[in-house]
Amino acid sequence: NFLDTLARNITTYYRIDKADVFHVAELRKLIEIAALERLATSPNEEAMGRLNDTIVHQKKAQADSDFHSYQDWHFKFHFEIVDALNNPLISMLYKQVMVLMREPMEVTGRVPAIMKDSIRDHERIVDALTQGSLDDIRLLLTAHLDQSISNICTVVGDSAIVDSLD
Repeated sequence: NFLDTLARNITTYYRIDKADVFHVAELRKLIEIAALERLATSPNEEAMGRLNDTIVHQKKAQADSDFHSYQDWHFKFHFEIVDALNNPLISMLYKQVMVLMREPMEVTGRVPAIMKDSIRDHERIVDALTQGSLDDIRLLLTAHLDQSISNICTVVGDSAIVDSLD
């Protein structure tokens, strides 16, 4: 019931113009930056291995032009960041936020240049995590998520998120 209510509330905010894709992106950014900061200050080799594994799978999907698989692994990369917090409530909330982003991101994830740039960004984020560079992590993740929103607005339009919920 909580998840249904959350999704309805967010959708309602979209429809009455109290929220837009940029608000969702801001919430996403806050959650992911906090998770990456925690991961950088409390290294978790298993989580780092899973992040690297998702990048390997993204590259394979890109090479195979398997856009659906690429997108699954792209989402898994971001879920792994948040899941590394080991907080089921935050993970559940984050996954519900990402439901709103799924369809538009799948459209932009079919653009080869966007796929390539996204994989490169993921590699840079993992490198910054490995080095424990909090400033680099914040900058890289912010640029990555801002570019994602820009891609969505350019390729599918910012109304696509609301439209996909109908």
